[in-house]
Amino acid sequence: MNSPKVVAINKEVILEQPKAGEVTVDMLEKLLAKAVNKTNKRNALYGFLRAVENIDNESAANITFDVLIKRTYNYKLFKKIRGNRTIKIKKVKKLVNSIDGGLNLLPYCPVLVNEKLEICDGQHRFETAKTNGEPIYYIVCDSMTVKQIAEMNSNSDSWTVFDFLECYVALGIPDYIYLKDFCEKTGYGPSVAVYEFHCRYFTSYSSSETMTKFKSGDIKLNQQQKDYAKKLAVYIEDFKEYDEKIAKDRNFVRAVGKLTKLEEDEKIYDHKRMMQKVKSHSKTFFELQPTTAEYLRMLEKMYNYRVHKVEDKQRLFFDF
Repeated sequence: MNSPKVVAINKEVILEQPKAGEVTVDMLEKLLAKAVNKTNKRNALYGFLRAVENIDNESAANITFDVLIKRTYNYKLFKKIRGNRTIKIKKVKKLVNSIDGGLNLLPYCPVLVNEKLEICDGQHRFETAKTNGEPIYYIVCDSMTVKQIAEMNSNSDSWTVFDFLECYVALGIPDYIYLKDFCEKTGYGPSVAVYEFHCRYFTSYSSSETMTKFKSGDIKLNQQQKDYAKKLAVYIEDFKEYDEKIAKDRNFVRAVGKLTKLEEDEKIYDHKRMMQKVKSHSKTFFELQPTTAEYLRMLEKMYNYRVHKVEDKQRLFFDF
């Protein structure tokens, strides 16, 4: 096989476009061996990549590029870069707690710095390592700008609540499998589902505390919560028969959730009676509403329709 033609222009190594089937890993190694500095190597690599579409599959599978990850305890080497985001103390504390709990991923998530050792990406990881006395793992990226940092972050996708749910379902955690099944049956999103029957009625956790537990895989559902979720899912299915769009509305599901709790705790809600009213008068009362309170008002009107005596215990008034 003929060697690729290499030309030197302003001391830069450039690979001329080879013919189909001529690109090999050996070519790249020879080109990089001729390069005398980082700029030469970069240009040689770019030329190689322009031609790589012609490489055979076996050679392509063997291409690897090493990235140098450096390590130091000298925190004073690094500087903040003007225009980067403000440090969030809560985020640093959260990372510190993760490390204290045995989850230290700092060696696998190095800080990115430019040639001046200004931190381009990983400010919170840097502060976390510094707080804990851990070494700084970092990669030097030549000539990275604040604009490039912003573009890089805009292109990255943070994990959604659904991503966390899918992760723990894949790991086979029963409570998360139960949650997913509940979401599919009711149309709930996972964040609303977790809030509704984990912290809204059954625990003293705030919504933020509950979500932290959820993302860490620590949500535990007791039998009371599961029974409530199962009954709520059945009731939502009943309403879907008359208007699926309304039945999938988050605010409507919350309203029905409140009725379900009334039935369980105070024994004052009769779901069969409600469904008889819906069957007879859904066209009169069943409409999309903007809030949970408005749905409760709608359901109250339907439930009490033609029950005229105020003293009659069959009349039900909801707390809006």
